[in-house]
Amino acid sequence: PVLHLVTGENTYQAEQEVRSIARASKSEVRWVSGDTLTPDGLADILMGISLFASNEVSVITHAGDTAIIWEKLGEWAERVDPGKTIIVWEPKPDKRTRAYKLLAAHAEVHSCPLWTDRQESLAREWLAKRARESGVKLSPGHVASMVSRATRPTDAPGISVIDQRQLHNALTALSVVDDITDDAIAATMPALPAEN
Repeated sequence: PVLHLVTGENTYQAEQEVRSIARASKSEVRWVSGDTLTPDGLADILMGISLFASNEVSVITHAGDTAIIWEKLGEWAERVDPGKTIIVWEPKPDKRTRAYKLLAAHAEVHSCPLWTDRQESLAREWLAKRARESGVKLSPGHVASMVSRATRPTDAPGISVIDQRQLHNALTALSVVDDITDDAIAATMPALPAEN
């Protein structure tokens, strides 16, 4: 597909999706902020003759911030030049809008929701796997502690989310430590909720 819609508030996962799509096209990525676009500028990106490589990748962010750009994205979704790869990255699109429905109908949708505390086992599996791939030796206790430290409450009562980026950043910081201890983890991550 030439058109991709990346949604969800898990920015770490969304960035991975964008990178993966761009890597597959083996092309330079051009970032465009939708809140600076005009309808003519959007038409050029989606359907215009490219001055860049024929398989260029354009990532459009903040398109939903400007109503006319969001509407035009929906209207023009089926007319994207097949030589281009367009990624629309919109964390919280209004799925009730006509523009979203048209865009979703013509795009490959990549959903990147935040992990909730109910997905703690998924977060632990992911962290343990990433640690092994990075050569970081984490015990199951360290993995559990790190996931707990990356969990924060939301505005919705009784629901917490797990910050995947925070886990990734902590793992990167720990990759230079020879002997991983609870203190080393505490130095790279926020306090456990019980310690606050």
